[in-house]
Amino acid sequence: MVEIERAWRGSIPADVASKFDAQVRASQARGPMPPAPNMAPGTQPRPPRPGHEPKPKKLDERERRGR
Repeated sequence: MVEIERAWRGSIPADVASKFDAQVRASQARGPMPPAPNMAPGTQPRPPRPGHEPKPKKLDERERRGR
């Protein structure tokens, strides 16, 4: 991994590498993200993708036939 990083750093300009290092230091100083808010069990953390929304429940508008 060290060899790969060294080769990558050698392939980019020095000003780009210094900006990257500054962003890394800033993100490390910021620390980890706060935990997600408590959600009800089974709640998905993000909305469904477009076209994959859950189908609405069917409404039974017909009268049931009695026997």
